[in-house]
Amino acid sequence: MKPKNEHVRLNDMNDEILVEKVKNGDKYSFNMLVWKWEKQIYNLAVRMLGSAEDASDACQDIFITAFEKVHSFKGNSKFSTWLYRIAINNCISKLRRRKTEKKFHDTSVSTDDILAGYGVQPENETALIKKQTTERVLKAIRNLPEEQKTIVELKLYQDLSFEEISQIIGIPIGTAKSRLHYALKRVKNDLKDLTSLPPM
Repeated sequence: MKPKNEHVRLNDMNDEILVEKVKNGDKYSFNMLVWKWEKQIYNLAVRMLGSAEDASDACQDIFITAFEKVHSFKGNSKFSTWLYRIAINNCISKLRRRKTEKKFHDTSVSTDDILAGYGVQPENETALIKKQTTERVLKAIRNLPEEQKTIVELKLYQDLSFEEISQIIGIPIGTAKSRLHYALKRVKNDLKDLTSLPPM
């Protein structure tokens, strides 16, 4: 157990310093990294896997993998970028193993937030609370191709830059922007009978 003042000092350290301490055998520093990032990684896994139970299992796998591979982190990108890459690869592997309909949904973000994220302005706000409307929005997201869903997750939910997304997925920045553009266009098209859409 670390003394209380050590806990505060570690909490104020940036990720790269904590990683170096982990490489030197300090497991407590890794616990600090888990504490800092477990919520974001869990939310990512929930939306990609569509199950709280699966997301919890995935989180354990992701952080175990991160701990086992920590010495491979060279600092060429931010630690969070490296961690997101591990998380996405883990979730994609689980989705591929399912061989069933892929699910992508959010249990905490409201329908209003989802539509706002796509730049869609509803004609009738009261209609957004209806179950049918919510199901339509989630279905539009769920039906996106896997690579587009990943871009949507990282950009609109995790609020990452295109440069970070490029590093995580391993695609050019222009490709990331293009995939997001087509994802938004497809969602808007699926919801055009429910909303007043801005021009593309």
